[in-house]
Amino acid sequence: MSEQKIKDHCRKVSQEVIKLLGPVECLLEPLQDGINFGSDAYFVVIKNGDEQRNLFVKVPPQSNDIKQFFFESLPDDFYMFEREFYVYNLLRSLFKTVIEDQNQDPEDILDFFPIPLTSPGEMTFSRGMEEPLVFENLSTLGFEMWKDEFNGFDFDHANIAMKTYGTLHALGLVLHEENVLKDENLL
Repeated sequence: MSEQKIKDHCRKVSQEVIKLLGPVECLLEPLQDGINFGSDAYFVVIKNGDEQRNLFVKVPPQSNDIKQFFFESLPDDFYMFEREFYVYNLLRSLFKTVIEDQNQDPEDILDFFPIPLTSPGEMTFSRGMEEPLVFENLSTLGFEMWKDEFNGFDFDHANIAMKTYGTLHALGLVLHEENVLKDENLL
């Protein structure tokens, strides 16, 4: 996906989702090689006068030959980007419904699950290849990228990861038991 297409899409998101009015300036900064193994990703700054929003954008790989080779060598039915896009845009809302049905606060339970900034429109399985996956850039809120991703987690991060996996597993079981997942793309 070209940088111009990414900028155009981020401008669209800034107007339709974030609700910035008027013309916006869009600045892209690609993540360095070695980070975000399976995709190309960008930090994006959207400016509209004095107002600024910071985004994080993921797209299928094109800028790095090794990433692109890996991506193109996946089986045709692997659908890596389509599934990731679909999970963030559909599964989170299904989890939210399950949690609300139990009279719980979804934000207390889903605080680890990023909220996508997706423009309005039909949620099709192929959208992950047609448009970027856009999130708020959490580094502007004090979160940091993992600095040493090759040497494993420390105990505190491993503990958080295991708790999060447990939450996802439990929510997935509820969706499965209630036969909520009818989409073969997610099974």
